[in-house]
Amino acid sequence: LEEQEWIAQGKDRDKLYSHLENYRHPYRLLSNLIQELSNLGAFASGNVARSANVPVLIITGNAGNGKTHLLCDVALQRNKNKLPTLLLLGSHFNDEEPWNQIIKQLGLNCPREDFLGALNTTAEIVNSKCLIFIDALNEGDGKKLWRKYLAGMIKTLKNYPRLGIALSIRSSYTKIIIPEGFPSEDYIEIFHEGFSGHE
Repeated sequence: LEEQEWIAQGKDRDKLYSHLENYRHPYRLLSNLIQELSNLGAFASGNVARSANVPVLIITGNAGNGKTHLLCDVALQRNKNKLPTLLLLGSHFNDEEPWNQIIKQLGLNCPREDFLGALNTTAEIVNSKCLIFIDALNEGDGKKLWRKYLAGMIKTLKNYPRLGIALSIRSSYTKIIIPEGFPSEDYIEIFHEGFSGHE
């Protein structure tokens, strides 16, 4: 429209393009800024950014899609980098209080607060988080255990800002294991496609 008005007024087309060129660079910068702000907004509301403040990750997926492989691989890489990491198997849990079971499984004998405090301090020393992985919550006594204790476990975990926990559950058991009314802001849930189609 500006070009048509310029020509209608009998002005030189070359002068018009020179005039428009003055705005091209600022327009490009503004356009880039808008794109970067959009990218930042998407990142800030995404799971990666949320995981800095939400200490619980629930990984769901179908049987055989590689949830166990994923947790084992991440734990192995973290251990190679000397980052504090625990990997536990859901099949090794009975229906007693989970933190006490974890302490026993590790061959320790101490109060829960001392155990979690020591993990938190270890993470501070290495300037990282200590991650606790529990694979296959649906196995063993998981159907009774986690529904009863998971909310309390997460509440306790919030007192230790350097601790995070990742739990894997077969998708078909999610509604059985995750307690009703469990606040969605307390955890991040992702569906692991994994090896689907590449078994």
